[in-house]
Amino acid sequence: MNRPQTQARVAIVVDSLFRSWPALIGFAVAPIGDELVLTDVETSPWPADSQELGGAIAFVLHKLIDDQPQTRELLPARTFSRTLH
Repeated sequence: MNRPQTQARVAIVVDSLFRSWPALIGFAVAPIGDELVLTDVETSPWPADSQELGGAIAFVLHKLIDDQPQTRELLPARTFSRTLH
């Protein structure tokens, strides 16, 4: 596995989520058994379309794992947050 390349791909994909959803502050991915579960989604303010946001995050992460299965090793017990400058 090319870990630096995989980590860079995860960073690009997560950055695109934050750009697409300006209210998104952060989220976590937790391992539950053999599954990865999206947890602790935080926004400001909470968007009316929060179900759509959760679906968008899950879709992007699922697609990333489908495209690069080694990515699955980098996601469990990880928190992603918006970088403020």
